[in-house]
Amino acid sequence: MVDNEHQKNEGGPTPEIQKLFGRGYKLDMIVDGLDLPVGGHILSDEHTMKVKVDKKALQEFLDKAVDLSQNANVKKIGEWLESVGADVDPELYSRLYAFAASLRSTYQRNPNAYTERSSSYRSGTPRLSEMMEVGSYECAEIAAMAQLYLQELGIESSYVSGAVLWNKEHEYSEDHSYIVLKAGDKEYVYDPTNPTAIFDEDSQTQRGVPSLYELVQNFSQLPLDQKVFVEAKNIANQKSAFLGVDDGTNILPKHMILKDTVEQG
Repeated sequence: MVDNEHQKNEGGPTPEIQKLFGRGYKLDMIVDGLDLPVGGHILSDEHTMKVKVDKKALQEFLDKAVDLSQNANVKKIGEWLESVGADVDPELYSRLYAFAASLRSTYQRNPNAYTERSSSYRSGTPRLSEMMEVGSYECAEIAAMAQLYLQELGIESSYVSGAVLWNKEHEYSEDHSYIVLKAGDKEYVYDPTNPTAIFDEDSQTQRGVPSLYELVQNFSQLPLDQKVFVEAKNIANQKSAFLGVDDGTNILPKHMILKDTVEQG
């Protein structure tokens, strides 16, 4: 069972923050004026670091990304998806492509982002637009931007503050924020922070494409009131990551939902 808590905000509906296991949470809508939890002390489940969502200051970026998405070459993207064997709606993927391109062209990450970001949060509650403009952003801020963008397009999605294992042999996870997308009865995870590097045959160079993951079990069906990780396969390169919720303690095989166990079940 998942606990719910409500947080008031200025100028919009009250978003519902679904509290998950450990320090994890899920949010189906990010609105202007929200103090979005983005982190805290490693030994505590409490989110003491928050960023103020100032959507009006970000509207120019959001409009630019939406305009770009409406002019995407959906046919070419569909051909590429087919070439890598990905059964994904090319229109949906083109929307993610537009966000990634807009983010890359608008904001440049500060080489000292980690230390300057920590300093900003120690000083209070900075605005999201400020953190993006000075380049002091990590996965939480990028995922928040992606969620705002997807809301502009009316795509059903949720912001998740959870954890990731890049290798199932690892004993400990790392905190990570990402987006859960719903397309019909199927759910995907979109990781806007870490584009997938592929080799472009046309230009003979490496380029980044949106990291979209197919889940072996829908995120909404996971027992998110306990430590759990679900296998997720990157549609671009078929590499697996393991996404879920954690409390910082070591991860055991019983905490993993893998493709082979789902198929056997």
